[in-house]
Amino acid sequence: MMFLILKRKVNFITSFFLILNFCAFSQDVEKSFANIKSIKDAQPVKVTGGFNASSVFYGVNGIPSRRAPFAYAFNANVNFNLFGKISIPLAINYTNNGASSENPLPALLAGLLNRTGISPKYKSVTLHLGDRSMDFTRYSYSGVRFYGVGIELAPIKSIFKFSAFYGRLNRRTLADTINNVPVLPAYLRMAWGTKIDIGKNKHVISLIAFRAKDDYFSGDPLATRFGLSPQENIVFGIKTKNQLTPKLDAQLEFNSSAYTSDYRNLNFEQVGSFNYFNNMGGLFSPVLSTRFNNAYSIAANYKEKYFTLGGTFLHVDPTYQSLGVLTAKNDIEAFTANATTSIFKNKVNITGTGGLEYNNLNENLKQTMKRYIGSLNVTYNITKDLTVNGNYSNFNHSTGPSVIVKVDSVKLVQVNQSMGGMLNYSFGKSEIKHSTMLSGTFQEARDIKEYVNYEILALNKVRNFLASYTLNKTDWLAMATFTLNYNHIQAPSVNTISIGPSLNLNKKLLNKKLTLNYTYTFLSNQDIGAASTTMNNKISGNFKVNKHHTFKAETSIVGRRTIEGKGQTFTEFQGKIGYDYVF
Repeated sequence: MMFLILKRKVNFITSFFLILNFCAFSQDVEKSFANIKSIKDAQPVKVTGGFNASSVFYGVNGIPSRRAPFAYAFNANVNFNLFGKISIPLAINYTNNGASSENPLPALLAGLLNRTGISPKYKSVTLHLGDRSMDFTRYSYSGVRFYGVGIELAPIKSIFKFSAFYGRLNRRTLADTINNVPVLPAYLRMAWGTKIDIGKNKHVISLIAFRAKDDYFSGDPLATRFGLSPQENIVFGIKTKNQLTPKLDAQLEFNSSAYTSDYRNLNFEQVGSFNYFNNMGGLFSPVLSTRFNNAYSIAANYKEKYFTLGGTFLHVDPTYQSLGVLTAKNDIEAFTANATTSIFKNKVNITGTGGLEYNNLNENLKQTMKRYIGSLNVTYNITKDLTVNGNYSNFNHSTGPSVIVKVDSVKLVQVNQSMGGMLNYSFGKSEIKHSTMLSGTFQEARDIKEYVNYEILALNKVRNFLASYTLNKTDWLAMATFTLNYNHIQAPSVNTISIGPSLNLNKKLLNKKLTLNYTYTFLSNQDIGAASTTMNNKISGNFKVNKHHTFKAETSIVGRRTIEGKGQTFTEFQGKIGYDYVF
């Protein structure tokens, strides 16, 4: 059934494509003959791109295995150019994730089929076939891959642009109750979406529609045991971009979503008819579990020669949801402002951000969370060889009762602060170059309980310091970096200090065709009643035979030895080989 639907879609789009070209040919015969001559003189087929194949080997002694002993992956990106007019990019991505099978060929072919996509392009027309993704707005459809067909029409001189797709978002999946493998069931989920852009450059308005629905009859008989129910969703959105003045621009995005968590309940009596989603005929039919929500944002930016000011307001209803986005926070309202400036002939660059974010918009939760954001970053380029950077941020989380029912109601406040600094200094001649770096960061998180006075319940601190020196012998094509690391983590039941050096060596050989890299890291770890050491040896090589062929190899051995207290001593090995082909 899926194949027939895709076949019909492809036939329709192909016919549309031919008619479009015929009309263009009829309107301008002279230009069309010129195009025919250029096609005749052009190379019929030009293929560019490349592919990569890699395998990973793993072994461990002393602790349980943390990954599969063998895994492989294959990735390809190939572009076919026909007569210099039609571009057909093809992408293939596959990995077995360490899974094994007695007969891996069917699984390999099925995996390749479901992870292969092609997007032929001719002038302003682009087709998407197979495993593809598109982007409308962040709260309607964005980033979720579909397996099906899509089209984009973007005429250069027209004020109209059109995008649409139809395909499968989720494959039907059955739970594995035999091999004790954590595989959750899933319904077959089909979806379509469309976007129309009106305008050019400075003023553009986009109209969006997205719909997804699970196929109830594709579900696993055990679906209810896993809390699975067939879902349905339709989203309408609008997005605008306006250049109001040469220095001021503004953006608006509004999305309205009707989401049904279980469309099997066909009781319409209590749904009502006031909402426009209720009057869409067969396109969407709300039921008792349907939720109607909105998400919108407004942003503006003002640019001057030496500074930029901006602000954003975001509102997402408490139960907003779209099946066309991977992750999206709901029940949130946020105000943020930002500013950047450059002074002293662009030697000093300053960036600042501030804002407020809170939830419980319907005031039906027991607690309300507020988050205050403040950050500042300053970079001073003292000379071309000396740079100093400093940064500070303060994230203040406040959680309090929405309705106070007791005199001693509790208010919890969490304050996260971080500050850091970095100094870079470079010197030397062209044959021998030296560079040094000093950096440090400090992070603090406090949990505070408020009655009458503040009482600190938990205090977490993280300190990181790093000092490094790099010697670059350009005439030898060699480079060495020595680094000293210090990490200190403090928490109510943790007080860990890790300190140690690391060395990195890099050398190019055989007229830069072979690159060798070696890294050694040693850390001494001290905790409450425990002590251990960690060593990491990593060797990698990259041999570029010519501009087409490259071979890669990498191996690492991590060893941990417990000196005092609890903890397991172990040795872990990982190797990787790979091959890249570019054409």
